[in-house]
Amino acid sequence: MFTAAFALGESILSPVPQCGIQAQGHSRLTRRGRGHNLAVKSMSTTRHAPSICALLGLGLLTTGCATVDREPITSARDAVREVDFRKAPELKALADHAREFGNETYPKICALFAETGVKPPRQFDLVFKPLKSHNTGESAVEAQRIYMNSASLTNTAESREMFDKVFVHEMAHLVLLSDLPRGARVDFGWEEGLATYAYYKLIGTNGWGCPQCDYRYPHYRTGYTCAGAFLLYVESRFGSNIISQFKVELLKGRDPDAFFARATGKNLVELWADFQTTAAFKPGANEALALSLALGFMGAELPRNALARFNKYVTQHADDFVKQAVKSANLDGKGVRDVRSLMAVYLYFTQPGGSAEKAWMDVREKDGAPGIVQGEHGALAAFLRYDEIASQNYPVTRTLNVTKRGDSSSVYCYTMSRDSAASGWKLTRAWRAGADGRVTEEFPVPQ
Repeated sequence: MFTAAFALGESILSPVPQCGIQAQGHSRLTRRGRGHNLAVKSMSTTRHAPSICALLGLGLLTTGCATVDREPITSARDAVREVDFRKAPELKALADHAREFGNETYPKICALFAETGVKPPRQFDLVFKPLKSHNTGESAVEAQRIYMNSASLTNTAESREMFDKVFVHEMAHLVLLSDLPRGARVDFGWEEGLATYAYYKLIGTNGWGCPQCDYRYPHYRTGYTCAGAFLLYVESRFGSNIISQFKVELLKGRDPDAFFARATGKNLVELWADFQTTAAFKPGANEALALSLALGFMGAELPRNALARFNKYVTQHADDFVKQAVKSANLDGKGVRDVRSLMAVYLYFTQPGGSAEKAWMDVREKDGAPGIVQGEHGALAAFLRYDEIASQNYPVTRTLNVTKRGDSSSVYCYTMSRDSAASGWKLTRAWRAGADGRVTEEFPVPQ
């Protein structure tokens, strides 16, 4: 029997030998500040039985604290007052980059969002440490401090791209909320959308966290990439000044619909309908909106019983494979309770035409998978890179990892391909790799 283990997440780290696949991301609000939750969600399921196989959660084991790992303030004019990486000394290179990047970028964020009379913090502190929340970034506005989760970061170029965008997002929160009266609240979706819009404007729209509405963020009310994409669309049609004007109205607690109707001649319903005809509105967004409607919620801040509603829905509508995929989702050995992440899992595995993982299991059961003979036992491990599964751009390929019991030195790799939404998945390549990822044997693939 072969078991199947899947991981959904955003960390740049990887817990097991890979066939060239890594993970990507999402974000979430924290009340003490604002947070990007890019923690990896892992899940596992069996093909024939209900037993669950745990997949190692992604993490980075930090070394002991060095004697001095706190950078001094280099100038009274620096925006980044202090960079503290004492609890993550292995990230010194990233910390050095963070100081330079923050000093360069923070004034640009102030110019983007801080109108005359608003006084955002002149300086702030940056702290690298493991975060219990599993967020990749959090901003504590009153303390004038940003936290970055050292467990989600490395010194690699790919990690730096993610870091830069999340760092801009958190700096934007400091500026956006700096003049807000104590106790006042800003609409969650719009605030997170504006913070995401900031890194689209200052860094770009390619790569990690691209502007789109998809499985996890299907509506501007859900914030982040969808709200950011919608704001970019409105800006492209009505000019950049409209976003700064909207920000002022929003922070004053005024009605967004009334503002857009006055400023554009169209209300939000009409603007949203226009936006849905663009490439930034993915087919998965409609599926997610339909699921949200079936579950009885739409906004970013879900009802308290959202998880119970979702679990009941899965029990009533999913097949056994999908039920196990959702049920076995775990983070560091604990069950995932983030409903939007679980919704993304459900929607991926129930997409029209099915998932690559289920297609591989069917191939192995029907015709046998190259490199594996009948009677052998092992595990399928597939990492669901969020930007990859949410893009829904065709043709698409997924590379799956398989390990066989008794062969710990090898990983069996399978590329599944799909030409269009109307076609099915096909096995197009199969090979065996060593623990270092190097190809040791290519297998013929049946046509």
